[in-house]
Amino acid sequence: MISSDANHWKDSITSGCSTRSALNCRALPARNRNALAETTLHHQLKALYAAAPDQMEQVCDGFRIDAIREDGDLVEIQTANFGAIRPKLRRLIRKRKVTLVHPICQTRYIVNVDARSGKVSSRRKSPKHGNWIDVFQELVYLAEILPSPNLSLELLLTEEEERRNPQKRTRRRRRQAKGERRLIKIHDRRTLQTPEDFLSFIPANTPTPFTTRGLAASMGQKEWIARQVVYCLREMKLIQQIGKLRNHRLYALAGEVNDLDPDVKRNIELRELRRSDWPKYETRLRESFGERAEAILQMEASLAQLSELLRDEDPERARILLQREEARIARSQKGTE
Repeated sequence: MISSDANHWKDSITSGCSTRSALNCRALPARNRNALAETTLHHQLKALYAAAPDQMEQVCDGFRIDAIREDGDLVEIQTANFGAIRPKLRRLIRKRKVTLVHPICQTRYIVNVDARSGKVSSRRKSPKHGNWIDVFQELVYLAEILPSPNLSLELLLTEEEERRNPQKRTRRRRRQAKGERRLIKIHDRRTLQTPEDFLSFIPANTPTPFTTRGLAASMGQKEWIARQVVYCLREMKLIQQIGKLRNHRLYALAGEVNDLDPDVKRNIELRELRRSDWPKYETRLRESFGERAEAILQMEASLAQLSELLRDEDPERARILLQREEARIARSQKGTE
């Protein structure tokens, strides 16, 4: 936590004040910032966490540290690319306590600045909004050293400006180059250190065991995000794979389920069948049979039989029926070719 006797410019950021002078009053000289290849956002956060100006960019255990707090804990600011700082953290946490600060931009304003005059030509609000779950896109590079009693991850939901030069574009694809990020205010904070902190991303209504598809549905996120969450928690030894359901891996909390009960597996199979296979095969059947009267009657009979099997909770016979209809579709398509 930031000390209570911090200066006014620190209090301005933590309280959500958008006073720009408070953020810029301790800016480094341009030549020093260029020498360190430091962005404005990085410097603002570093100055916010340092106990004093002389506690920034200090050397500790052979590494240059962004900031040192009053209690002696080390602070590293990482706006992106956790993989680059992993070797450094791996060595530091052997003896020292380290806080890794990562800002997640919740609200961003795109500011276009004229390169010649330096005046703002336009300012608009970006449609993209960050959330806590975005940290897993970077956390996949640190999962193997977490959780650790000497390493805490402090997430910041921020409001930022991104200053761009409209004439500056990337060389390869001629896209708009990313601009300089500037902190306006901090909306919220969240600390991740204990196993419970990381497991809190799994909603309470998630059934156990679960698949990545089921976790995505519980989280209200896309499945590729759920895969990142599952990968990180598995590498942290917080969840474990307990089996497979066809092509889907089944996961549960570590030590929670040792053996998959047959009734539980049957319920999971029905749940997955209703979630994915049933709509997919129904669509394929209707597209394949088209308007042919006899085929339509046969299709309706098959669908009615499948619905009855689902109501009777008989996944094995339902799967056999689906495989039979799929083979029939393949034969009919091959015949038309």
